[in-house]
Amino acid sequence: MTSEEPKERHTLTLKIRADTGAEESEKIISKESWTDVVKKDVTSKLSKVPLEKKPFLTKEGTVKLGFNNKENMASAQKALAEKYEVTPDSQEVKMIDPKLSMFDLKGDFTTPEELCQKILDKNCSIKGLVDAGDIFKVVFLEKNEKDWACLQVSVRIRQCIKRSGDYINAGLGKYRVKDRYHVVQCFDCQGFGHMSGSEYCKCKKHDAEPTCFHCAGTHKSKLCSQKKKNSAIKCVNCSHSRSKREQDKCKTHTAADRLCPFYVREQSQIMGRTDGCTKESK
Repeated sequence: MTSEEPKERHTLTLKIRADTGAEESEKIISKESWTDVVKKDVTSKLSKVPLEKKPFLTKEGTVKLGFNNKENMASAQKALAEKYEVTPDSQEVKMIDPKLSMFDLKGDFTTPEELCQKILDKNCSIKGLVDAGDIFKVVFLEKNEKDWACLQVSVRIRQCIKRSGDYINAGLGKYRVKDRYHVVQCFDCQGFGHMSGSEYCKCKKHDAEPTCFHCAGTHKSKLCSQKKKNSAIKCVNCSHSRSKREQDKCKTHTAADRLCPFYVREQSQIMGRTDGCTKESK
């Protein structure tokens, strides 16, 4: 039983309701209007409607709201329709199975298959779910100074492991596990969601030099001559952000920093697509 199957995501897009025949520019929501008026108005009107995603202003001047089902989206649409031009949208989103990191593997495990079997031999509850069709897989095993593995599991198996205190037995040992929300970042353009050389890479698209994650210079990160200089730190993503606040903070961290707003948002999206991931698990 795998959870990697499509689920629906429901979104409302808001514009200012204008007179018939009005120009599209008259429907745009400005930053000032959003901050001073619209945000408070929308929040007030939807105080009793559960939101999956908080309302936010897009660069096109529209407001987006996310819901976990059509019923909540319809309730919100009804509450907002009098004052706003509301466009509903429901799309299928492919959910992904929960992934776990398994740490400090000191046992005699040489292959992913061997580790998988030793886990099933020592964990009857997991084996019972696997026999019933749930997915349980060791994606990869790294036997080095870290000695860790990545597991792919079903939602039911993830809940089963959580009830065991986030520990798994294997061989003669008991090992800690933690939810894994792996963020993919391009080594060339420092963008997210793709690898170096991908068609989505900005450097490849524009036949440009790679961007350094440390100083935002036009060279490969491994060739950066200023790696040891904190004064040279600059996040290329935040430096081009639409947010003035993020632009001002671009020299406080590198593009590979896990506390970078761009990294945090990417990881949050991955959490949102992970089946069974709740606010509590985040």
